[in-house]
Amino acid sequence: MRWTVNKQHLSCSSPSSPTALGDGRFQQSCQLELRAAEWSTLKTYTCIVTHSSTKTTLEKVLHSTGCREPALLSSYIQPPSLKELFMNESASVMCKTSLANASINWTMDGEMVDLGAVRMEQHNGSTWLQSWLQVNLSEWNSTETITCQIKSDLAENVLGISPKNGSLKAPTIYLLSPSSEEICSNQNLTLHCIVKDFYPGEISVWWQEKTAQTEVDIVADDENHNCDHNSQQCSVISKLEVSRSRWILGTSYSCLVAHLSSEGIIARSVNVHTESWHCSVLGINPCSILDNSMDDYSELDDAQCVWTTVSTFIALFLITLFYSGFVTFIKVHVLHSSCTTKPGAIQLLCFISGFYPEPLKVEWLVDGEPGLIHGDTAPAKKDADGRTFSTRSNASVSQDVWLEGKTYTCQVSHPGSATRKQDHARKCQEVIMSEPIPIKPQVEVFYNCNSQSEVELVCLISGFYPERVDVDWLVNGERRAGNTEPPTKDADGRTFSTRSNLSVPQGEWLAGKTYTCQVYHPGTKTTTQAHAHKCQG
Repeated sequence: MRWTVNKQHLSCSSPSSPTALGDGRFQQSCQLELRAAEWSTLKTYTCIVTHSSTKTTLEKVLHSTGCREPALLSSYIQPPSLKELFMNESASVMCKTSLANASINWTMDGEMVDLGAVRMEQHNGSTWLQSWLQVNLSEWNSTETITCQIKSDLAENVLGISPKNGSLKAPTIYLLSPSSEEICSNQNLTLHCIVKDFYPGEISVWWQEKTAQTEVDIVADDENHNCDHNSQQCSVISKLEVSRSRWILGTSYSCLVAHLSSEGIIARSVNVHTESWHCSVLGINPCSILDNSMDDYSELDDAQCVWTTVSTFIALFLITLFYSGFVTFIKVHVLHSSCTTKPGAIQLLCFISGFYPEPLKVEWLVDGEPGLIHGDTAPAKKDADGRTFSTRSNASVSQDVWLEGKTYTCQVSHPGSATRKQDHARKCQEVIMSEPIPIKPQVEVFYNCNSQSEVELVCLISGFYPERVDVDWLVNGERRAGNTEPPTKDADGRTFSTRSNLSVPQGEWLAGKTYTCQVYHPGTKTTTQAHAHKCQG
């Protein structure tokens, strides 16, 4: 084991001997001690591990940014919140020092800027001096390095932060809603927002709960944030626990993501109406499941579905009473890191949730054969319902082996329910088709009331293929001219997205008219609508 700092080799400050774990494996550590001033400067630290028995070498990279506050540091710099930066189009970079009688100056790409607001405050029994530099979104995106220069009679320190830490890669976002089995068995449901393949690692993820009357932001629980700086790929997984009753009654939940690669906040939304349930099993009228693309859905249909929604809740409640004492439904879901042309390992991640009692067995199979790869399964944790458990298992394979196209299976055996479940992952197949399968667009409408005279409506049209779409704006059913941008290719390299804007007088908006973004997609021969109107009350 050894360290490199900016490609300079260093020995371990406190090397340790291998320690047996009790299952035939061993662990060992290699600590590197640094001066506080070294950590506050921008450097790349690499831990290199060579295992002679398997003839493998692994590397893990860590970047110092100066934005942390270790116990030994008397000064640090903190980047702005990306959520605040995108929502307000400006935010503050903070510089903080405990040096007495110090002065603080800022530079952006080497040029001095105006001094931010400075104030003295007591912090942990000592006097801290703070300075804020206000930056707008355009400045943050275009600046290579921002530095905070601290000078006093005792010391001089320069802290830096780099908004552009490598190339920009846009995130791919998946919003996983609860399965029908989980809805039937749990009082609380879990939504997973998986954000992957973005770079650099600075990202803001939060949730929003939306009903007909309210919109509430919810702080995200980022349980798993990883970055591979060699391949410049990062990922984060956020979970949100929601009550089953609010889910069934149609509350919408959105996962919102702010990242420097995007021009604005990216949102993925889900509610009970976007999921297909096996309603015949539950005895539920299909009219309780709505589709935004159903043009003939009327207020009469809505009224007829009120009692269906109530019966849905009652049916699920009775089913839960019946099953809760006897059965738990296990969910198994496998993800893998992206294929890359650079040498490295492919990470496999298996999510297992909703099981009781706690004991279970997790195996990783390669083309159906056990024992070929080893998985590391985390201890099970109790879910928010206080009864069931969840865990995850990690495994990895070399990229060369992965590209052979073998199937990797996470197999879960649960003795308590006498069940066995599997999910699989394999190399992305290179499919050559003369005519790729068309994909219909997703349509969402947002509005902004910041102007005193106008309301700005924005229609986001995403995830469609082929490229052509026809966009119309309707005001109470009558056509109105809007401004539609040419479609651009999404990060997956296949689907397209675009947006259309419409400005309307504020007086017209306050009159309660309904504004509809109607999108016709010739490739799938579908018409999809999304609506906006003044909030009632």
